[in-house]
Amino acid sequence: MNLQKKSFHLPYLGCDLAEAQGLPYDTLVGPFGEPTVGLEIRNLPLQWCCNSNSYSSYHRVLLQICQILGEGYTIQKLDVFTKKTFNAAPRESAIEKKYDAHFSGRAYKELRTFLLFSPLLSATKRKGINLSEATASLTPLKEKFSKIYLLLDSVGAHPKYLRLKDYENYLALLFQGKETSTPVKENILSGPEFLQVGEMLLKTVSLVDLEELSIPVDVSPSASDGKNLGAAVDPFSFLFDLKESPLIVYNQILRIPLQSKLHRELERKKKRHEGVSSSAPSNLLVAREIESLLEEVAREGSLLVEGHFSVLYSAEDKLSQEKIQGSLETGFFRRGIVLSKNAYNQMELFRSFFPGGAVELKSYDFFLSPLEPMLCFLFKEHLPENESRGFALDFTSREGIPLRIDPSDIPMQTGRISNRNKFVLGPSGSGKSFLMNSLVEQYLRYNYDVVIVDTGDSYQGLTRYKEGRYIQYSEKDPITMNPFQLSKEELGIEKMEFLSSLIYLIWQGQEKEMSPSEKSVLDSLLLCYYELYFLKKEGIENYPVEKRTGLYQKYLPYASALSSKGSIRKNNIGGRSLHTGSSTSYYEVLGIESTLPIKEIRQHGKRLQGEMQQGGLVDTPEVLSEALTVLSNYTTKRAYDKTLVSSREKIAASLPHLKQKDPVTAEEKFQNLLFHLAPEALCFDSFYKFSEHFLPVFLNGGQLPISEASFNQSTFFLVLRDFCSGGKYGETLNRPQEKSLFEEQLIVFEIDAIKDNPKLFPIVTLIIMDTFIQKMRYRKGRRKALIIEEAWKAIASKLMGGYILYLYKTVRKFYGEAIVVTQELQDILSNPVVKDSILSNSDTLVLLDQSKFQENYQSVASLLNLNAVEQSKIFTMNRLDNKEGRERFKEFYLKRGDSGEVYGNEVSLMQYLLYTTEKPEKEALEFYYENAGSLNEGLERFLLDHKSLGLSLSEMVSLVNLLKRPLKSSDALNFQNIKKEYPTIDPWELLRKELAQ
Repeated sequence: MNLQKKSFHLPYLGCDLAEAQGLPYDTLVGPFGEPTVGLEIRNLPLQWCCNSNSYSSYHRVLLQICQILGEGYTIQKLDVFTKKTFNAAPRESAIEKKYDAHFSGRAYKELRTFLLFSPLLSATKRKGINLSEATASLTPLKEKFSKIYLLLDSVGAHPKYLRLKDYENYLALLFQGKETSTPVKENILSGPEFLQVGEMLLKTVSLVDLEELSIPVDVSPSASDGKNLGAAVDPFSFLFDLKESPLIVYNQILRIPLQSKLHRELERKKKRHEGVSSSAPSNLLVAREIESLLEEVAREGSLLVEGHFSVLYSAEDKLSQEKIQGSLETGFFRRGIVLSKNAYNQMELFRSFFPGGAVELKSYDFFLSPLEPMLCFLFKEHLPENESRGFALDFTSREGIPLRIDPSDIPMQTGRISNRNKFVLGPSGSGKSFLMNSLVEQYLRYNYDVVIVDTGDSYQGLTRYKEGRYIQYSEKDPITMNPFQLSKEELGIEKMEFLSSLIYLIWQGQEKEMSPSEKSVLDSLLLCYYELYFLKKEGIENYPVEKRTGLYQKYLPYASALSSKGSIRKNNIGGRSLHTGSSTSYYEVLGIESTLPIKEIRQHGKRLQGEMQQGGLVDTPEVLSEALTVLSNYTTKRAYDKTLVSSREKIAASLPHLKQKDPVTAEEKFQNLLFHLAPEALCFDSFYKFSEHFLPVFLNGGQLPISEASFNQSTFFLVLRDFCSGGKYGETLNRPQEKSLFEEQLIVFEIDAIKDNPKLFPIVTLIIMDTFIQKMRYRKGRRKALIIEEAWKAIASKLMGGYILYLYKTVRKFYGEAIVVTQELQDILSNPVVKDSILSNSDTLVLLDQSKFQENYQSVASLLNLNAVEQSKIFTMNRLDNKEGRERFKEFYLKRGDSGEVYGNEVSLMQYLLYTTEKPEKEALEFYYENAGSLNEGLERFLLDHKSLGLSLSEMVSLVNLLKRPLKSSDALNFQNIKKEYPTIDPWELLRKELAQ
């Protein structure tokens, strides 16, 4: 076959460089002297933003651009989809290297978008070169171009002026048909179906065939994806899915002709058709359509434009080309478009993809329409991009390509969020543990201290790998702290609030709410406890006289009630102590009036005693039994009443007398009080001992005595006694934590052993939270994170609401964040503390697979402030056709501020093994760790064996656990042989029999 050879020439006279023009962009000069200027931009709607308003908003921006240009100009929009291969920059740590290697070589699509502007050339102007006319047309173009740049910059499209190198790179890409580091000029073989450039096939298809116009009657800036709650997408978003093609370019050209001239032409055409309507009824229909078009344009004030839309794609062979062609036809057909069959002018169409390439097209390549519907054919999406080079975490795009996501710093700087706190919700099996492990591991690469409260061994592997502290609660080695050990500087309002909440939590449990009188008593008790401690430590003599006099008066009732032996005086009947270290009356113990008849006293006392035993608040209610015994008998009750009268008379007589005494005597009494009552050391034991002596006088010695009904001191002492040394939980609040904990970067408190203990669980959770607050203050200049897994339920009560609110508001001041993780939907629906204290102070929301809640999601959506658009995003999670060529992964929704995005959490096998909570996998790894002598070496050997032995992960785990040792190559070979020889028999059964022999 004899082929005619021709030289290929680019359709440009040259390029006016920016430096020569004094402009920030270069100007291409077309074959007729027409100038072309361009921008690279980013389309505004993010892929899978699911928001039809975003597409409509960008549609209006494109409309404004056309209006700025006005008639007599051509707009060319090129969306270039390039197939690339992921290769990460070198990183230092082993875990980062494994992560990057996991994705190395993975193919993905990159999208670049160009906007080009040229004067519209009429047929007469294409007959020759008129440089003077071309130069004159450049001035108004430059002015319009500057306005367009400012508009695109203001809406966040990130416009960048194009220079000669940008044009050259784009043209090189077209001629290669793929991304390459070393462009080579190849011969072009032009055929009726496609072009062949080297080994690549290039084919161009046009969207519209004027002889058989097949486009939808109704068009819009966005379309429904047909699933996922009808999520809004670009009508041509399927272009992202053509994975086999190394290069796809969507060419969109709009010509805005002179409107008056065009209208005259249409009027003439209408009249011609009307004149011959009698010979063919179709002519009348055409005339009516033209009339309707002109009326619409006049009514809407719209521009009439000519549009051309075509797609160029490359293929490596004919088979791939046919497959891509089929996918394109299917994609456009679903949008109501039948591609043109008249695409035999492949070279002409190919040249139209050049910058300023509209001049290569003929009139039959365009169709006429009002501007707004024509803009619906423009592509409008962009792909997610890396967010930061500073603080950023590794996750993936929906396509499965690593992305650097900044969860807090940039969102804080831009005002998207006002705090770093997070709320994480995901049902069991949704990948929540993997996501949190990934988050923590990446936090630790930065300047982070992390404290975790866990109830399921989710972080054991990661903690060992990072050499953090893993603290498990047990009766032999409980988690302890001494929350009372404070310096004078640390003693602030928030600390007093914490201690009063802690004491009340021990006393009454987490379900009750502290009354104002109870809070007042506990606050006063704590205040005096610390005041007397520091007075004794610092010496009362070092205070000014005025201060000392005030202290004498304040503590006079307590000093007067102190016996010479240093204890509060007690009343006795028949040699028995009636108050057991307390000045509270038996009437107050039972919560009754002294005038109540004996019969009713007996009934009330027995009922109260039974209720306390049933509630589990009191182990041995001796005080109740003693009060009931004394007050149920006429003789002992009468004698007891007399002692109460006598005691009140003595107190009334002694107080005025003491006030009149010489100040030296008052000082002596106060010194005696300090000596006997002020604590020697700060701990729960000393607080309890102080309370025993102090509280009875405080409750009964004031001008307004506090009744037992308002503050039941009997139950107070009985319940708190369990936390004194020697008691059931004697170490919990007396033994201080190791100081070294404050230096640890990662601490995990595993408290699964006490999650069913309603008394201890909330108390231990609370003291861990307080440990975090101390660490937060102590470790200055570092980021901090407190992560509370399901343990948050232990403290999500009305009592703790104020403390949680304080914690959430305080962490921000110390470069920190609080993260609550839960899996139960009902938890957030039914708990007011979650809403008022946690959710309202968490600007970042993380949701994992919510599909099981989809039918009843409105209440959750309302609570989480999720509008219809955000819900659409959420229900696309794990539903896209994006599984091919990827290891196991789960997607999650990350909402920062008012809006969120969906990302993938896909990790390397090394990370999977560190994060796994599957018991068989953890047991198999232990055999490798023990054999190697360290986690790092054992893990590396496990990975090498998995790669070399040819076993799946589940097969390897099962075989290791069966043999109870690391594998040898012969083990794997034997297993494979058994499977081949006995394909119908369970190989594990055969192996177990073999081992038994």
